[in-house]
Amino acid sequence: MKRVILTTMILFLIATIGYGFKTIDPHFTKKSNGLISSEIHKLLFLTNYPYRLYAHDGERVYVSFNKGEAFDVLMQKGWIHDLYSNEEVLFIAADDGVYVLDLKDDHLEKIFNVSANNTVFAIAEHKGSIYIGSKIGVHKKESFGAYFVKIKDADTNNPSYQLFSSAQHLFLADKKALYLLNTNGEFKQVFKVGIDKEEGGSLIKDLIIQDDLCVLATARGIYISDDVGQTWQLLNGININFDDITSLLAMTTVMRSHGVAGEESLSLDGLLIGTLHGLYEYRDGDVRRLYKGLESEVIHDLVEADGEVYVATDRGIFTVDGEQGAAPNVVPVDLTKLKQNEPTIAMVHGWAIDYAEVHPQKISEWRRLSKKKALFPNLSLGVDGGRDWSRSNSLWGSSSGSLLIGPDDKGSGEDFGWDVSLSWDLSDFIWSTDQTTIDGRSKLMVELREDILAQVTRLYFERRRLAVELVQHNAFDKQLRFEELTAHLDAYTGGEFSRYINRNSEKQ
Repeated sequence: MKRVILTTMILFLIATIGYGFKTIDPHFTKKSNGLISSEIHKLLFLTNYPYRLYAHDGERVYVSFNKGEAFDVLMQKGWIHDLYSNEEVLFIAADDGVYVLDLKDDHLEKIFNVSANNTVFAIAEHKGSIYIGSKIGVHKKESFGAYFVKIKDADTNNPSYQLFSSAQHLFLADKKALYLLNTNGEFKQVFKVGIDKEEGGSLIKDLIIQDDLCVLATARGIYISDDVGQTWQLLNGININFDDITSLLAMTTVMRSHGVAGEESLSLDGLLIGTLHGLYEYRDGDVRRLYKGLESEVIHDLVEADGEVYVATDRGIFTVDGEQGAAPNVVPVDLTKLKQNEPTIAMVHGWAIDYAEVHPQKISEWRRLSKKKALFPNLSLGVDGGRDWSRSNSLWGSSSGSLLIGPDDKGSGEDFGWDVSLSWDLSDFIWSTDQTTIDGRSKLMVELREDILAQVTRLYFERRRLAVELVQHNAFDKQLRFEELTAHLDAYTGGEFSRYINRNSEKQ
């Protein structure tokens, strides 16, 4: 028998939810050899094939037979939405349908065709049946069935964005709610996000299922349940933007009781939170950010295999040993000497802002000029002209029958005119319609500037840390990484970063 410990001291369990690295500052290593696109959306490890790792970048499915050291392209098929495996076959949900890859002989077969008005978002298997979450609802194929049949109960008519499965349970998420498959084969709502959001994807971000214990990430917060979603408890102390969450990774420990034969308890030892703006560790009620070695703060997926944590980002795949020991003693480095030829972070920020033309003063100047615009009138200039010409012959006759043809009568004329008009819109002196446009552009510019400064800051200090490591231990891969970070900073500053270092070096 297996049970989940969640006593009256619920705060104790909540406080212990957090993935615990044994090092104070874990350092991630990049593993992206063979990837055509650096933006990886999903990772998938298999228990029966411990060295095999699958990944997809939206357009291609990759496979690695050495835990991510090198990747090969498995297939390319339109846009790929999801990967799932039951340890015997690999399911691939793509734009044009669902494919099944036999893991033994690599035979690929299409099992579901997508109609013109439909999109498959997710796929999972539960107790022998295959479930597909799509734009028009949920489809199911029994283990003995030949076709997929749409489930028509009221709770599955909405678009189904995600499916979460374990050996005992299957959950479905649409845009605002989470559903559990009951014993009658029906999906019933067990959680709903109490906020409205008309645009964007699902407000259900990710779900971890460990026996009857569930950890749910939503746009409103992270919740825990010990009864398969019947009741939920909010985890406190997580001060991040929940709407940015993309993935969760929890580490659990099975505790066996010595007093009761066969009784086990399940506890959560760690929680990693991947977001669009960084990777975080939640532990003992506190949140800290993990960043060393990560080239990007955009996290798409998190998986664990044999004690190693794998992170899918928009700049490749990174890994860290979750069980690594204490950091070795290192030789102290004189940072003053190391920094003497290099610019400060404030200087690099200024160069990046100049190069991207995202100065805060730019918006202020727009507002100032829009106010002055009201002083200047609308100028209208008109010109018109015309020319006419005529010719006639005169004819006279008499009773005697004689005719007299007179000379031609010719005439012509022309006219020309122009006008100028000036007009003012007096309402612009109070409020200019351009202000609304400026407000929209200001918001976009602030977001762009924050993204640029965040990337530059991360690259700058990652390069600084690597410089220290190179002084302590010179390695070829570290040197290449150092040069890559320098190139990134040059790209953000238009080359000013390296020019500054070269000028200072020449002076010495």
